Amino acid sequence: GGGGGTAASDSAAAAAAAAARETALAQAIVHPNVVATYKVLTVPVSHGRAGGMEAEGVGVVVAPAERSGLTPTKDGSAATALDGDAAGDASPPTPPPLLETWIVLEYCDRGSLEAAIAAGRFMRGDGGGGGRDMAAIYAALRDVAAGMEYLASLGVVHADLKPANILLKSTAAR
Repeated sequence: GGGGGTAASDSAAAAAAAAARETALAQAIVHPNVVATYKVLTVPVSHGRAGGMEAEGVGVVVAPAERSGLTPTKDGSAATALDGDAAGDASPPTPPPLLETWIVLEYCDRGSLEAAIAAGRFMRGDGGGGGRDMAAIYAALRDVAAGMEYLASLGVVHADLKPANILLKSTAAR
């Protein structure tokens, strides 16, 4: 062979190393305006369910082989369309295992900023009759800016900052 499996395994190893770095970094970040990451667990998916999670009744949908680009073989393994039917190739390479990542984050009881805006929680009065609550808007902007400033001081770029990804939580003062 031409080493096609080596490139795939190198790519998988690089992805695993990047995920391990991101996990360690996420768990090390501690700031009042950044959601805390308590635990990250990556488990193999087997028989359409996450490893060990079926006891809790948590279902996982795994795409059938035909939709995932894999072709089932007679022995139950899978071959990609790239493997082909090369003469002398007794068995196709084994695909990497399917993995699922579970992340336990700090509980943010007020939902997302996107939902808060849609619900009118940044409006004065009963849902908007009194105009925008600029004090609440500025407080939220200040909190987001403080969290982003902290991440930037660590050399971390969020890369997907949007209202749906900003989580809100109650404080003792609110």
